[in-house]
Amino acid sequence: MDQIIPVLIISSSLLLVAMILLTMGIKKRLKVQNWKKINAIAVENSSYGLGYPKPIVRYEVDGVQYEVQSNISQRTPWKDGKQVQVYYNPNNPNEMVIDTFTQRGSIYFLVGSLFFVGFIGSMIIYIGTYYFHHFILELP
Repeated sequence: MDQIIPVLIISSSLLLVAMILLTMGIKKRLKVQNWKKINAIAVENSSYGLGYPKPIVRYEVDGVQYEVQSNISQRTPWKDGKQVQVYYNPNNPNEMVIDTFTQRGSIYFLVGSLFFVGFIGSMIIYIGTYYFHHFILELP
């Protein structure tokens, strides 16, 4: 019985982190679901955050040009002038998300899925160990 406490703590922690990351990834995906996709030009990388730059892109909507810096730091191999795709909010064209794995929030979904797999794995190992000790070896 004493062995269940650490297993529950580890499993619940894995599940909690998984749920938070999956929720963040899903929210980011749903946010841009009804936004329009358009071509943009990478302008520069500046305002370093977490060791990587926050990319700046330029795009045009209804004849108005926008130059917007991403909220998310990202290691970008882009040179100035490289064409990239962005999703922009038709109600507020200054709000955009660059169409990359990191910017779309897919990284949250991926890491959250890995934590969820860790949770499932820890439960399978615990249940398998419990079954083996109590039913195969017939230990108390």
